[in-house]
Amino acid sequence: MKRKCWIAMLLIVSLLLAGCTGKESEPDLSGDIVQSGINTGVNGEINTGDNEGSQGNGNMEDGTETVPKEYETSYWKYDLELISEEMAFSVEEGENFLSAQYYQGEGICFYGNEEGQLFCYHAADGEEELLLEGVPEEYLTVSNEWYRDSENFYVSQKEILIVLDINGQQVYRLDAGGAIGEICGTKNGDIALLVSDMQGSGYMVLTLDKETRVLTNRVAVQDYLAVSEGYEADILVMTWQGVYDLNLENGDKVWHMKWAGTSYVTGAEQKFPCAFILSEEGKLEQLQSDRDGKFFAESLCKINPEATGKILLTYRTSMAMAEEKLLIAQFNKENEKYYVVLEEGGDSERTSMEIATGKGPDMISPSAVQSISSLAEKGALENLEPYFQASGLSVDNYFPSAVSNLGMETGIYAVGSRMYFDIFYIREDFVEDAQNTNLEEILDNMEAYEDNAVLSSTFGYRPSTVLWFFLHMSDDLFGMVDWENKTCDFSGEFWEQLLRVSGRYGVTERNKGDEEIASMFMSVRSLYDFAQMESEAHSKGMVAVGYPSDEGMVSRISAETIAINASSQNKEGAWAFIEYLLSEEVQRQIAENAFPVDKRIFQEAIDNVDKEKVYGYDRYTAMEIYITDESIEDCLEWIERGKLSPTHTEYILDIVQEEAEFYFMGDKSIEEISDTIENRVRLYLMEMD
Repeated sequence: MKRKCWIAMLLIVSLLLAGCTGKESEPDLSGDIVQSGINTGVNGEINTGDNEGSQGNGNMEDGTETVPKEYETSYWKYDLELISEEMAFSVEEGENFLSAQYYQGEGICFYGNEEGQLFCYHAADGEEELLLEGVPEEYLTVSNEWYRDSENFYVSQKEILIVLDINGQQVYRLDAGGAIGEICGTKNGDIALLVSDMQGSGYMVLTLDKETRVLTNRVAVQDYLAVSEGYEADILVMTWQGVYDLNLENGDKVWHMKWAGTSYVTGAEQKFPCAFILSEEGKLEQLQSDRDGKFFAESLCKINPEATGKILLTYRTSMAMAEEKLLIAQFNKENEKYYVVLEEGGDSERTSMEIATGKGPDMISPSAVQSISSLAEKGALENLEPYFQASGLSVDNYFPSAVSNLGMETGIYAVGSRMYFDIFYIREDFVEDAQNTNLEEILDNMEAYEDNAVLSSTFGYRPSTVLWFFLHMSDDLFGMVDWENKTCDFSGEFWEQLLRVSGRYGVTERNKGDEEIASMFMSVRSLYDFAQMESEAHSKGMVAVGYPSDEGMVSRISAETIAINASSQNKEGAWAFIEYLLSEEVQRQIAENAFPVDKRIFQEAIDNVDKEKVYGYDRYTAMEIYITDESIEDCLEWIERGKLSPTHTEYILDIVQEEAEFYFMGDKSIEEISDTIENRVRLYLMEMD
């Protein structure tokens, strides 16, 4: 499968919803490589493609956004509706999928076989066509990108662009100066190449002038998923944020679609674009593939939620994950009465004030506000316990982390639909008993260790991050913050030891090559994830101890909880959405990619585990990985010992990290930074009301 189709979803940046609407000598034609000149624009400067004013917003010259007129008065400008159909196309043994494109408006997939034949599959009618025979084997490997126009075929072979005529005979070759990742046509009929930037900071779009056979222009593109012939400008670029037209002369962008604030995100269901095109009706047509080698023909079009005639439910979160958007889209299709309108981003302080004063969205996630616990205390969130009772749902059927009281003595004020968790591993010689260790023991052993080491070089934990790591799961920073009396005390041996250990084990220029004593893995989403993580940690001599918290060492749970605004005019509809997420059907669907919050569905998943199956291999020892009774028991224990990360401490932790940096850099003493932290934290506590 093409490398670009499997770009990991690690770092997804979610933006607010916006936007819509040198001279070369004559080339040698003998087949030898031609070193092409690259024009760098006015005064030799490189066009960066960042002229839209603010990242991802496609602004006009005066700073205003280009917004489709029919939605310009709406807070959410549009939603996106996806229609997907699986294609009959599949790659057989001995064949390689090469690439896909839209040729003369029709989606086609290129693939080759061991006999040197190049085929294309026509997505519209399912027909297959033999295009070329006798193609060199090295042109038909999965690392090659193919593109065609009415005159030529264009093939990438690492840094080399090979141009073949329509009969497959080589016309010429060019060195692009970097690995070619994608080829597409431009609006005026030239060819554009996405080439890896030699500095590793992204990609450069180079334009092939077909008449002069010279690569011109040089526009920087930080990321992309696919490119296509332009709609209004030279080329279209699809990224994790949306689709925009890119002008290759000056780098200007005009956004046509954005995923933020809609119920669509690319990469949902682990499907990724291979090719796409924008139609005159504003519909985005695309060919996608998934990890199982299946291909899909999809259309994506803008819709106005108000036009559905349903009651709109607003749901605000800082950033919705792909799985969450998928469930929102499903609910909107299946529910005949309600439609969830997603609002991503926004200012958490403003949202908190809106809800506290009886305004704001119908539903919120903890990430959308400053302190969701504080809102619950003020009575600004709906108690969901009566809704559970009226629906006949037993709270006992769900994991405690998924039905949170948010610190209140009674009631349920936030409900989650899926769970992930992660745990902290440390080298076993730093703890005597991993089952019964605590923060004090870990700090003492880290301070007593005589050799040079860092906590985690893999994740680059700097001193201030190590300090955050020790504190972030505590509701009151281990007694240093008194929420009730609005006081704080950052002094004493415990605080000083935290700073000493954090300064010593954080990664700096001084020690970044030192040994690593701990590991923070990616979120555990399945029994297999846990079995693999345990195996790899043990092979490195590490044991699971969890994160320090007020209740001891715990796992850090993410349950994607949702709360209902007590002032919402559509509480029944908001509960209908939460009830939908808790339904057995949806919980079984969630269980395919994450831990369901329903204990019964979780048990079903356990009962269906194949304990004889080899799920993978430990990359450190090459040992086979199985899911065992022991790993299942340990995984369940960590889920039950899990805790949601406190949200009300985030601002204080920012203050602590910011001021502690002056100590770690040697600019201030412990006493100086402690005084400053206390003053700033007290001021914040006084302003909380």
